[in-house]
Amino acid sequence: MDKYKESIGEVETEPVETGTVPRPEGLSPREVEVEKVEQEVKQEIEQEVKQEIVEEVKPAPPADDKAKHGKKVEEIKKLNDQDQVEALRNLALEEGPDFAVGVAKELDNAFVLDEFHDTLDKLELIKEGKLKEI
Repeated sequence: MDKYKESIGEVETEPVETGTVPRPEGLSPREVEVEKVEQEVKQEIEQEVKQEIVEEVKPAPPADDKAKHGKKVEEIKKLNDQDQVEALRNLALEEGPDFAVGVAKELDNAFVLDEFHDTLDKLELIKEGKLKEI
């Protein structure tokens, strides 16, 4: 036991809202507020740490790919939406789906990205033999 803390004996506690630690009765309103703020700060810190971990784990595309993306993005942006999807499909077959997805994201066109995603799903089903190419 910590020599600086006074023992308060056995105290009945009531569970507070889910996710919080039950606190003994008899705390002053200020102490309750401090506990609440400490809990909120702890949760915020945990969220920030989780976000930092996710960002560290997520691999950044090599600088070489970024330069290639830029060239392809400029070429593909000149096309209409359907032609963009077709160009991305061809790019996926030539350079690989990861590279093509990177280009698709940089086009900043939600419709094209969604259509391209559907195309990739169909290509995968064709490869697996679950869908015949039309």
